Amino acid sequence: MRYPPALRKEILLLHEEGLSSYQIGRRVGKRAFCVSRFLRTTRGRPSTSEPTQRGPARLLSLRDERVVKRLVLSGTFDTASELSRNAASLGRPAVSAKTIRRALR
Repeated sequence: MRYPPALRKEILLLHEEGLSSYQIGRRVGKRAFCVSRFLRTTRGRPSTSEPTQRGPARLLSLRDERVVKRLVLSGTFDTASELSRNAASLGRPAVSAKTIRRALR
């Protein structure tokens, strides 16, 4: 459902004019279901130029991932479990050992 910015603006303008999803779909060449889903997902979004991020939010920032890698490579911690237990005392977010293993890949 990634539409070009021009099509996004056109759909929103037609919606503001009061046209139904079916009528908008006929004008822009999309199915009514797709138009209604687009309108439902863009409600409350500040900009129509970029879609929101998909998938779950990151638990570790890129900086945190670099720090975790450095701690393991330096030998400070031997296992991801050990690092996850001590993450809070190091000022890092509390995450599971599985998340740390994924960051080390």
